[in-house]
Amino acid sequence: MIRLYLTPIPEQTTDSATDRIGADVQQAGLLEAGGTSVQNVATENVDFQKAGRIQYGPTLSRKVAEELDSLSESAYTTLPLYDASEDTLARKRGYYEVARVEVNPAQESRDDAYQYDVQLTKSGTREDSRRAVETHVGAIDSVFGDADATPSVAIPESATDVRWFDDAEGTEAATATDTVQAEYGTVALYDPTSASTTDPTLTYDVDFADDGPTDVRVYDSRDRVKFAATASGADVNTWVHAYHTGYQFDGAAVIDTGRFRLALGGDTQLVSDDTLQEALTVSDGETVTVGTEETRTDGTLTVESGGTFSVESGGTHVLTGEGSLDGFAAAEYDADSDEWAGVALDATTDWVLAAWSLTRIRPARTQLQTAWSDGDTEARLNATLERGSDGVVWWTPENADAPPSGLADVLEPTARKTDDVARPTQSLIERSKLEE
Repeated sequence: MIRLYLTPIPEQTTDSATDRIGADVQQAGLLEAGGTSVQNVATENVDFQKAGRIQYGPTLSRKVAEELDSLSESAYTTLPLYDASEDTLARKRGYYEVARVEVNPAQESRDDAYQYDVQLTKSGTREDSRRAVETHVGAIDSVFGDADATPSVAIPESATDVRWFDDAEGTEAATATDTVQAEYGTVALYDPTSASTTDPTLTYDVDFADDGPTDVRVYDSRDRVKFAATASGADVNTWVHAYHTGYQFDGAAVIDTGRFRLALGGDTQLVSDDTLQEALTVSDGETVTVGTEETRTDGTLTVESGGTFSVESGGTHVLTGEGSLDGFAAAEYDADSDEWAGVALDATTDWVLAAWSLTRIRPARTQLQTAWSDGDTEARLNATLERGSDGVVWWTPENADAPPSGLADVLEPTARKTDDVARPTQSLIERSKLEE
């Protein structure tokens, strides 16, 4: 099956294709929905074009159509185009920019079939280019500082030919400081301050299939079950990726590093079980018993303050009702159990998330600004979530005051403590520049 980044480009609409795409969507977490790009390329230099039909039933067709269409409007660049079987694309495999995408319903007022036309411009191949993550290391006005913490750049562990690069000094060896397990793959961590130059670029080669699954993702939960069964019986991820900062969320925005999730707005009380297909409303103090699956480690959830929560299949907690705030919740990935566990927050606090906006969505780093209020005092905070990170770097914006201690206490369980960040930016670099 052909993929553009994490997005499948359908080749056929048989049942077997539906099963295959369902498995791909579930494993990769898949697909993003877009906005306005200032980096789109001209259509007169199209190197790859494909037109076809998306027809996987109403559960998946609309999701694929929206996210394929959004790639033409996103600011994502150098997207890998590849075929997992390596039989279809041959020499067309490579890194591409989106020149134009057009997606329309196959018939008016239907959401189970779409026609698409994709046009791409080639920006490189694995033979003439390497993945590059530029760094801009510097201090940050962190709410939760740690002078001993080092900035880090995370890339897929499977990457090879990993080197630091500087325009003036050339290349030097790069050694990972650690490896950590994310939900969809292992990532290796590199310290840019270990290089002999300032703000080095980390360069590497990586299989197209590994270039994406461990990236930072922004989901629109749409306040619905995350996984749903298709007509063929396969489970697919119904959450939609948001590629651009102007995306209008229908549900909670879930920012996911693969090791940590932050949920904003919408219905943030999310638990897991495929026996519950609709949102439930519970009373104060009521214990809600969910259906037990073989993969479940617990079968009950106590909601102390009441509320509404959604469920997903797989038997793993995503964000629990216990300890989450109104419109704000967090969860951590447990690699040993392959489950998400809610981060307990102080639900008795007067602080509430009054507003939030995403200011950057990219594969290596996502940023947002938040506004908080306790009824008397207001506070603004920025947040950065990087690929492979296990928490949020909370920092004070320019011309803003440090947050009150009460708000800091609320956010501390979600924090990644550091005084310096790498500010990674992902792109490509020509291999000829790396020759020694």
